[in-house]
Amino acid sequence: MVEVDSKYVYTAINDLFGFIGIKEEIQRDELLELVRQNKVQECIEKIAEYMLLPIKANVVFVPSDYHPSYAKESNFISDELVVTDSSGKGIDSIVAQILIPSGLPFFGSASLKNYPIQIRISDNVTKYPETFLAMVAHELSHLVLHALRYKEKDNEIHADITSMLLGFNSIVRDGRVVVEDKGYYTQKTTYGYMPDDRFDYAYSYISGILRENENIKEEICKKLSFLEKHLSLLKKKFSKIKYYKSIIDRAPKKRICQEDAQRIVLLHQPGYFAELESQLCAFEEKVKHGKPYKSKGHYHKNWHSNLIEYLSKALCDIKEANRKFNQTLKLLKRNIPFAAKLKGILGYGLKGARG
Repeated sequence: MVEVDSKYVYTAINDLFGFIGIKEEIQRDELLELVRQNKVQECIEKIAEYMLLPIKANVVFVPSDYHPSYAKESNFISDELVVTDSSGKGIDSIVAQILIPSGLPFFGSASLKNYPIQIRISDNVTKYPETFLAMVAHELSHLVLHALRYKEKDNEIHADITSMLLGFNSIVRDGRVVVEDKGYYTQKTTYGYMPDDRFDYAYSYISGILRENENIKEEICKKLSFLEKHLSLLKKKFSKIKYYKSIIDRAPKKRICQEDAQRIVLLHQPGYFAELESQLCAFEEKVKHGKPYKSKGHYHKNWHSNLIEYLSKALCDIKEANRKFNQTLKLLKRNIPFAAKLKGILGYGLKGARG
């Protein structure tokens, strides 16, 4: 038997992270409310959807005294949380069983949409709602691993880790232990396949991976917001440049120094404004390229590879463009007749863009 030590858990987490990535924590309130309302099928399908399994859950309820070994089908994967009395005799249980079809479509394929999956659930699930969520996430993790044709698809430790990586880290932590006050004694029942110390290690390590990726996303979002802000400013400045140029073309200042005159002539070269527009379009494409990452909640290894560098360069480029636009605006504004300048400022003020 393989010893499940910290090294084993560490290796399993990193291997699975390479296969399935890591997701932000799912919001449990809606799921818990569905369990309390006994909307079990809807709850299971929401969990499955979050785990990227667009399946159709065919739920069969079984009595609380049902034992998973009753199932004759060899391809049923089963979990059971058994509540015992003070003598250790089983008095109640919550059961989850999932049938893994032999022809299960590949993970991510269109064939998986609304694919029927048979699930057996004990009828007392509302008694332990958080434990129920943890158990269903574990069972569906087996489905994920089978659909991926993962080498350890039937490994219970790997299934536990899969559910934790796919957004159920805290739910598994909170649902794996049921503590009940029996008056004269406290009963503690643990669900899951890792001892407490190994689970604590897995929980902390997975939390660290998620936190690291969320911090990277936050940095990317800040750079994108900065880029969007400066792009908006550049567009306004571009409009002002065209407007001030049109004023100079109609009513130039009587005295323009030679250096300024030479620079103003450059603004009239063919393709000058087309080049500026092209530059703005290039910045828009960079913003468009980065926008999907602002709502990202599923991270794979190296998902941000070169992205921060890409955005950092875009920020440097847009700052340089902003500097040049400011220089051009100053050039034009100081060579516009005062009356025309005043009229232009007032006109722009009505549009919310002051000179």
